[in-house]
Amino acid sequence: EQSDAANLLGASWLLVTEHREQAIQVLKGLAVSQDRQIAFLAETQLWRTQVPIATEATITSWEKMLQRMPAPLRAGPFHLLGQALWRTGRKQDAMIAWMRVPLQYPRHRLLAAESLLSAARRYQEMEKRDQATTLYRELTIGYPGTIAAQAAQDQLKTLLDK
Repeated sequence: EQSDAANLLGASWLLVTEHREQAIQVLKGLAVSQDRQIAFLAETQLWRTQVPIATEATITSWEKMLQRMPAPLRAGPFHLLGQALWRTGRKQDAMIAWMRVPLQYPRHRLLAAESLLSAARRYQEMEKRDQATTLYRELTIGYPGTIAAQAAQDQLKTLLDK
């Protein structure tokens, strides 16, 4: 009943609470808003609920939406796209999506750090130690004070102790 922006923010936070279903309904309503920015942001918040079940068709629709979306709104959607791409086995595309966030949207510090952490962890899973180490170092140097940087520091210590 407040502004669309306030409803978007509130529903986004409530997605991970017991009010998830209500939040989804609010976001679905906002996704058809006349305000294109609100509509894009609401739709991509809904992606958060779909990452675990995203199919190739879902990913294709997300990629098309990203092309229509104003560039300043793409940081979060690229991070989520990376998660879905990884889950469906498109590992190289996932890495590209994650790396776009710190490269193209460095002002989104927390999200850029989380995207770097996602990429570094996946390199580590693929036993690409050098790439993982490089990204973990980038995180600790470029994003000090973030939760992702602390996680990177812990992982870096583990890698270097081996």
